[in-house]
Amino acid sequence: LVVCFTLNNQSIDGAANVAASVFQQRRALEQQHRLPPVEIYPVPTRVEMAEKDKLKARRKFARQRFALFPDFLSPQDRERYWNDVEIIYEPYYAYEEVLTTFGDESGVPASMLGALERLTSHLTGGEVTRAAAVLASERAAVLARFARRGAAEIAQDELQDEAEAVFAELSPGDKQVAQRLFTSLVRVAPQEEYGRITGLRVPTVRLAFARDAVRRFAAADLLKLTCDGVSGDETVQFASEALIEKWTRLKEWIEVDRHFLLWRQQLRVFLADWEANQRDARGLISGPALEVARGWAELRGSELAEEESSFIAASNAYETALLAERQQVSKRLQDVTREAATLAAPKLSSRPWQAAIAGLVVLLLVFGLAGYFGWSGRLAQVDPETAARAAVRPAPVNYSDRLAKTELLAQANLGSGLVRGADSELQAGRVDAAIALYDKALTTDPNNAAWLLKRGAAYEQLSLTAKAAADYDAAIAADGKYADAYLSRAAHRYAIKDFAGAIADYSRAIELAPDNPDAYFNRAVTYDALGNREAAVADYGEALKRKADYAAAYFNRAVNYESAGKAQLAERDFDAILSLNADAQTLAAAQARLTRLIGPSTASKRSRPAKQTSVFVHYNDPANAERIKAITSALTNARFNVPPPQQLTVKSPGDVRFFFKADQDAALETKKTVELALATQGLPVDLLLRELNPADFKAVEPGRIEVWLPSLSQRISIQTRSLNTNR
Repeated sequence: LVVCFTLNNQSIDGAANVAASVFQQRRALEQQHRLPPVEIYPVPTRVEMAEKDKLKARRKFARQRFALFPDFLSPQDRERYWNDVEIIYEPYYAYEEVLTTFGDESGVPASMLGALERLTSHLTGGEVTRAAAVLASERAAVLARFARRGAAEIAQDELQDEAEAVFAELSPGDKQVAQRLFTSLVRVAPQEEYGRITGLRVPTVRLAFARDAVRRFAAADLLKLTCDGVSGDETVQFASEALIEKWTRLKEWIEVDRHFLLWRQQLRVFLADWEANQRDARGLISGPALEVARGWAELRGSELAEEESSFIAASNAYETALLAERQQVSKRLQDVTREAATLAAPKLSSRPWQAAIAGLVVLLLVFGLAGYFGWSGRLAQVDPETAARAAVRPAPVNYSDRLAKTELLAQANLGSGLVRGADSELQAGRVDAAIALYDKALTTDPNNAAWLLKRGAAYEQLSLTAKAAADYDAAIAADGKYADAYLSRAAHRYAIKDFAGAIADYSRAIELAPDNPDAYFNRAVTYDALGNREAAVADYGEALKRKADYAAAYFNRAVNYESAGKAQLAERDFDAILSLNADAQTLAAAQARLTRLIGPSTASKRSRPAKQTSVFVHYNDPANAERIKAITSALTNARFNVPPPQQLTVKSPGDVRFFFKADQDAALETKKTVELALATQGLPVDLLLRELNPADFKAVEPGRIEVWLPSLSQRISIQTRSLNTNR
């Protein structure tokens, strides 16, 4: 039983009473039914570091109230447990329901995820100590989904909501049909055209496979049926192309199928030209283009229109027939050459006219055959002298070699397209689909180390560690100088506690890419796990030589110094973090450690330098004065310059104003800081973020932000009346 609570009296008392009640009732049941004992883990959460004295008192009170728990640990281990599992309050997580596995990186001690990893280690008896690695692309995609949006964006999402509602009502088979339908209604531009996606108007007859889906989406006004003004045919198109931009599922479909869609668009251009020229054989595709078409037809033939499949089949038949005819002509040329050589032999030299006739026959035949090849468009014109030499010593064309090279080129193109599709599937969170595409790509190039590495990382996400390890081994076997492969295998070995193997792989990666700071950092973490503090400190130092602002390296090295009793060196590293642009949780942890080392008064003088931004707080209601103090305190703690607040006669609904684009991020941070300060006082306020034109104001300079507060006393009275009504 994990009992989470916050460090205030009511929460501590309530949680402690629950834990004690469970413990007592379970003990009676254990004796009666021979049940195993329950393990109770108290966990302090949302720990605010700002008020040091109050924090110290509440920590002491919590440990007194939970003095028994965890009851199976010794007093010394219990003390270590309490220090490990405390979860510091992080404002970043106050605004969206973001999971720490995406908000933080695994293995960073001074983070919320780090605290949860330590808690998990206690819960599993040390079996699970670290969260699985998350790809940077997946992390970015998930965080983007949780980002707060404005009212305008929410209104625009109505299209997506409507599309999702219709899609949800479809059967699994019809959902696949819908995907094929919508990807048939878009044109995807190549990357050099910035990848713009536009809608198409497609004849209904080409969408016969999706009649029911067309009807359903048209009934929801997402698609519309029109009549072509020239042909009179019924067509289907988007009711609004905004759906292309707003429907996330459609964008994911397009991204996954981008390579296939681009190829199919090109195929349709060739098909249109062929039909416009009365299906002249010279308009059929051949060579590498035909090989790629064969590959796509094998993989996605069911998604091609009948005329597209027929075009590929006609191209196949024409190239097969042409190759057979060429082989016949080549054989005929060799036979004629042998006959000519017989006629021109020395025994006929007494009859010059016969030799002359033989030579003339050879030349005529050569010219005739060369003319055939010239008509077919496959050989350049040949002068008579060259033709005569060819007739005496013919060299047959090596078609098998040419086709082999063509096949390799086609496979490379197909494999790269499949990998791009797999990457998109992975970014969208469809790991199984990504692995299936990596599998197909690797059939075209089984020893592609980069593709093996990608598939191994995908296996890791599904916790298929044996398969991941096999792919990492295969990638290294395919390219023994691929540093990233060694890094991936090292991380895998670290996760399964093969620390010696991880050290070996990190060392090899460093040999191959000696300028990579992450390789040194990860090897240092592994040395830490082995208890080799000296080697870990050395590697953290190497990481810092290559990345001077590596806050995590400073922090971990400082922790090692502190554990070794080297307080001055630890102080130096914690102090260095405060001068970096590190994340909030690392800064808070460094400040806390520094405070413990040198005391609150000295540490406060070394806190992070103030921002070059001034926040001017304005208010109208005199009753707000006490709450203004909390706001200015929060802004000061956030390192803003905060002049004395001003009381004005002008009323405001509540907003945060900035005048220069460069101040937008600081204004957003100001807004969040003020809203949070008020929320902790039981006053939820949503302040408007406003960008004003500096030309409209005299002497305004960059770095100025203004907070205009609404009347907070009125909000309190409204909330009080609401509470009384609810009672």
